[in-house]
Amino acid sequence: MSDSQSISNDTLGLAARIEAMLFVSAEPVPVAQLAAALDVTTSVVERGLKELEDSLQSRGLRLQRNAGRVQLTTAAELASLVEKFLGLEAVTHLSRAARWRRWRSSRTNSRSPARRWMRSAG
Repeated sequence: MSDSQSISNDTLGLAARIEAMLFVSAEPVPVAQLAAALDVTTSVVERGLKELEDSLQSRGLRLQRNAGRVQLTTAAELASLVEKFLGLEAVTHLSRAARWRRWRSSRTNSRSPARRWMRSAG
């Protein structure tokens, strides 16, 4: 580890380090995985998560916890702003699997070449 990395880790607190890892994670992260990455116990991570959660209350992000995993999400009270920014007409609360099935079915309708080929190869 270089001196600049060591200084950065010492300068930035636990909450900031957890925030950085959650920010780059596409999926919810197990608390144990955060602890392993930081080389601390899960109770230390829980203290850092509490500190982060408190600091996020005045910002546009929130911590979401489920089944021992945690992730950063946008604040629910900003949903309409985010929808407008993204050009969404309505928010659908579909699971990732449901969104995939919906997208896949829109791509393989009865007129698609793939669907026609599957029927003829049948």
